[in-house]
Amino acid sequence: MMQIIHAACAHDRHTFDGWVIGKAFYGRYDDSEPVSFETRTQRMRQGYARLSSKGYDKERNLVQDLVLVLVDPSCVNGVTRRDTYTDVFPGRPMHGLTFPSEGLKRFLRDSGDTNPIHHGKQAVVPGLWILERLEGIWQCEAAQAADTDPDDRGLPLGFHIRFFHPVRTGQTVQLVCTEDAITGVCGGLIYFHLQVNKL
Repeated sequence: MMQIIHAACAHDRHTFDGWVIGKAFYGRYDDSEPVSFETRTQRMRQGYARLSSKGYDKERNLVQDLVLVLVDPSCVNGVTRRDTYTDVFPGRPMHGLTFPSEGLKRFLRDSGDTNPIHHGKQAVVPGLWILERLEGIWQCEAAQAADTDPDDRGLPLGFHIRFFHPVRTGQTVQLVCTEDAITGVCGGLIYFHLQVNKL
């Protein structure tokens, strides 16, 4: 996944400094690793942009797809969000997910992400780092599930994530899991919600 993240971060570098990811989609269609990429950006209404990266194998078959909706926080005010966590939230507590500063430095180096909001004290954790880690957690869960049902979570898979609040460096977010989703909660708020489905 890091290859397509790097391709997305390298496109229009610095154009979206200070912007955040509102939602994202990652599609994995094959076990093959991409060898070439195409990335495009499209301006939407004021304060919003869409960035799309596609990864292809040697035969030009689509093997990975990454779509980001980028948001300029200075242009978005008073947005209503479903961000309240209650004790009756469905799912099972899994574990806490922490984003240490050393891990952040590694991700920024490997991804080529230069957005200044990811630097300094209380840096905002990159949404793509959150997505990458959740995809890894999901794949581990899928590998265990394959022992009982080999076809249960096979490719192709789509990972849809929405971000409601910025996660800060060093912060621990509790993960709540259902059969096809992972939700990150902390202090009574939903920080992100990942939905997984077969494509």
